[in-house]
Amino acid sequence: MRHPLHPSLNSVTKEAIVENIKILQGKLHFMNAVINHAGEPIFVKDAHSRIILANDSFCKMFGLERHDILGKTLAENVPKNEREIFLKVDKQVLADGIKNVTEETLTTNGVATRTIVTTKTRYTDAEGTHFLIGVINDISERKLLEQQLRAKANTDYLTNLNTRRHFMDLAKQELNRLARYDSPLSFMVLDIDFFKRINDQYGHHSGDKVIMKFAEVCQSILRNVDIMGRLGGEEFAVMLPETNKEQAMEVAERLRET
Repeated sequence: MRHPLHPSLNSVTKEAIVENIKILQGKLHFMNAVINHAGEPIFVKDAHSRIILANDSFCKMFGLERHDILGKTLAENVPKNEREIFLKVDKQVLADGIKNVTEETLTTNGVATRTIVTTKTRYTDAEGTHFLIGVINDISERKLLEQQLRAKANTDYLTNLNTRRHFMDLAKQELNRLARYDSPLSFMVLDIDFFKRINDQYGHHSGDKVIMKFAEVCQSILRNVDIMGRLGGEEFAVMLPETNKEQAMEVAERLRET
């Protein structure tokens, strides 16, 4: 005979289950909302590198719809020569735990590239199944700023020529190359005669114009492979790869005449 309490117990149990389901659904909805509102692209992969979760930022970065991503490997959306690298890194993370990876990836237009740092972490659930959680940090703007600052530090503010320090660094590189391949290389040093008179008579602003014009004229004569730098004041240097002494003298004379 059924116990008189059974119906009420069953009713309580069903209500509790329904309530727990609602709570879990609410938590899941909240977590999805948090992940999708995160500024950084976030993804989760299974043990076979297939994406099982991707937030809105991730989809936007790669210009793909979520249904085009889920169940697939990200390697399918990168050039063939990069696929093995992607999959190899994933295997290392699943084996070792955490890895920070700096990668070059195509933008949504498929042409320009952006530099990203991906932190990949292994997560193991209660059943021992491994998952890979990834958070992407787009550092393209920072890299671009670094390049601009580096270029600014290496470029003379007045003439856009190489600074003395950068010219010397380039010269060392060329001399090292020369030692390996035994090819001709020439240097020349130039200055502007009586430059002090220009500054004294017409002022430093006019002197700056002369320096700028001098650099412009020299560059119009030199080849693209030739390297010119401003050593300081009105002193300049030119490095002429694959150029012997006689050829360098001809270039020097053309510069002087021009």
